[in-house]
Amino acid sequence: MNRPLQLFTAIIIWLTTATPATVSPVPATPDFRFGIVESYQAPEIARKAGSSWERMRFHWAWIQPDNPDQWIEDEVYDSDVTASVEAGRDILGLLIAVPLWARDEENLPSGLWLDHDDPNNLWANWVRTATTRYKGEITNWIIWNEPEIWQEGHPARSWEGTEADFAQLQKISYLVAKEVDPNNQVHLPGLSHYWDANFGREPYLIRLLDTYDAEFPEAAASNYYFDAFTYHFYFNPAANYQLLGDYVAYMRDRGLEQPLWLVETNAAPSLDPYYPVEDKTFVVSLEDQAAYIPQMLALSIAADVERTSIYTLLDPEFGADPEPFGLVRRNGPPRPALETLSVATRVLADAERAIVHSRDPYWWVEIQQPDRVTHVVWAAGSQELDIQIPRKQRFARQIQAFGQANWMVAYRGNYHLTLPASPCTNDPCMIGGMPIYLVEMLP
Repeated sequence: MNRPLQLFTAIIIWLTTATPATVSPVPATPDFRFGIVESYQAPEIARKAGSSWERMRFHWAWIQPDNPDQWIEDEVYDSDVTASVEAGRDILGLLIAVPLWARDEENLPSGLWLDHDDPNNLWANWVRTATTRYKGEITNWIIWNEPEIWQEGHPARSWEGTEADFAQLQKISYLVAKEVDPNNQVHLPGLSHYWDANFGREPYLIRLLDTYDAEFPEAAASNYYFDAFTYHFYFNPAANYQLLGDYVAYMRDRGLEQPLWLVETNAAPSLDPYYPVEDKTFVVSLEDQAAYIPQMLALSIAADVERTSIYTLLDPEFGADPEPFGLVRRNGPPRPALETLSVATRVLADAERAIVHSRDPYWWVEIQQPDRVTHVVWAAGSQELDIQIPRKQRFARQIQAFGQANWMVAYRGNYHLTLPASPCTNDPCMIGGMPIYLVEMLP
């Protein structure tokens, strides 16, 4: 596996010069909710940032490019898996891709529609090989990534089958993984929503579940062949919060209780001076990205998301988008968002539930924790705001997004805060201003 030498400098710079968050030391056990995709690539940075879980990709076509007897350690080494487990990070293993030798005439896994224990079902063999290899180390498996991307030639397109074909892929994966280890949890693929919404198509999740009902009569009795459903949402915290809540409500209305994981989220900067982007998706500054992270973590709790992870730890060496998505640059210092993440994972740890009290002109999310109440507040637009938060206790700790903290005293029953404006260039602002945490300890 390629380990860029440039990363070493970034790690040393951040570990030795970053101002420690004043909220608390690095916890021995990070909160289970918060993760960073591919934390194994820089484990000490991930630990300091509070990552408790990560996604690792197991690309079948790269691991077994010529035959099923191979196991080429390409992206992930076995030692990476073991090190992550020993460090206390849960792993979500992503199974994806089909090598040329294993494809049928439709570029699907050969024998896909055979029974899961048929030796000619090559996808079943692959799932059995991977889950057996990491039995006891990886118990969460996600099947494929964004199969709804249908555009010919798009670099992110990876699935060429129908919804029925994917329903069968998911079924086979579930049956094999559970047979290998009943403790395995099998996730639906990460979905993006917008690939359907932008073209007026019904969401892939709904199409997939309808396919099960219509063509797989045994699916309902088998948990619809999944233990969690996953989504990828970027850039717009308010829209993401609404969509996450809508999907949870849809699943509950359908009688399904599986949890939702937000496996990818971020606001990749297009204005990073180290990585100028000409063909921008959105105008996003480094400050915008740093503000987005705590906003989205607070809102994911409010939307009843079980786990949330940031995509990704290091800038990918290649990708479908021009923006750099990493918290850490491959050539240069870490981005400010890494520090706001490390503060957020500590301040928001042990959340039991969250209530959204206000959305406009400012967001106010109340996070309820066993020993405290944390109010996360930020201006929604480009105006600085003076606001009041009704007190529960006489004293509270005000913590800035980068960790600076001071004590406050309530005045006439309220805490008085000044929220910084968003630096946005959009109207209305897509990402609000830098959040402030107001932490009241309970008696």
